[in-house]
Amino acid sequence: MNRTTGRIWLRRAGSVILVFWAIAFFGSFVVFALTPSTDMGFTAGVNRVLAFLGWQAAAGTFALVGWVVRASLRPGSTLRKLLLVPVGLLGVLIAGVAALVFWASSQAPIELEPTRAPTEVPVEQGAAPE
Repeated sequence: MNRTTGRIWLRRAGSVILVFWAIAFFGSFVVFALTPSTDMGFTAGVNRVLAFLGWQAAAGTFALVGWVVRASLRPGSTLRKLLLVPVGLLGVLIAGVAALVFWASSQAPIELEPTRAPTEVPVEQGAAPE
């Protein structure tokens, strides 16, 4: 494979990677919106978040592969500049998740009132047990 053929192959590979990244990236928002929330209580909606993060992981993989392919493209080319977008958005997503985890871990815990088990029968004060 000569130098010209290699560059053509890299341009095509970069374009294909960019298309797959866009499908995975924007598909993650569609999947998040269309996935029904399952479970109840604390885990309600976790399946939606995990589906979103799974698609974002796929998009991140394409972004990193695009970053590697980008290094072999001609400096200043449009495709080389476009392949910076997925890596930049991957960085923003990772920084956002890290900031959310830091914020959540720095919050003071909420004190909840203890609740009675549903099988307990309330005893009135002043009444003698039988």
